[in-house]
Amino acid sequence: YTADHGEMAGEHGLWYKNSFYEASVRIPMVWSFPKQIPRGKQIHAPVMNMDIFPTLCDLTGVPLPGGLEGRSLLPLIKGTEDGGKRYALAESFRGGYASRMIRSGQWKYCYYHEDCEQLFDLRNNPEENVNLVKRPEHRELVASLNKRALEGWRLQQYRERKKARKKGA
Repeated sequence: YTADHGEMAGEHGLWYKNSFYEASVRIPMVWSFPKQIPRGKQIHAPVMNMDIFPTLCDLTGVPLPGGLEGRSLLPLIKGTEDGGKRYALAESFRGGYASRMIRSGQWKYCYYHEDCEQLFDLRNNPEENVNLVKRPEHRELVASLNKRALEGWRLQQYRERKKARKKGA
């Protein structure tokens, strides 16, 4: 059982799914596969919908095709991995603006192209109302998360589409 987005039912004064606040990007994910998955196990590591297909392949013994971005959740489920190196990535293209988010451990970093950045400490500020991105003590963390969030992102294609729209307007 899962979903493609959270509820976002008024948190932060918003009523739509296209934001990176936890109420929008955090989704339910419930697995049942008797004899393979222990009952009642909870996992708190960041995971993504892209992890579903590799997990299903792993559970059924089907070889993984090349080029997948997701990773099987079976090591987390079976306790052979602690999830410390996992991250969740999301992106949005809304109203002509591109954005990307990465969640790693307690940290969430949001990049809004040609706009702003956000850094939230979800352990100490689960409400996501204190943006730490400009704090000097987080400069290296922001740079690291920015690099990971934007890695492989095709900003050039986005810029070209945006330029073409402006010409057509």
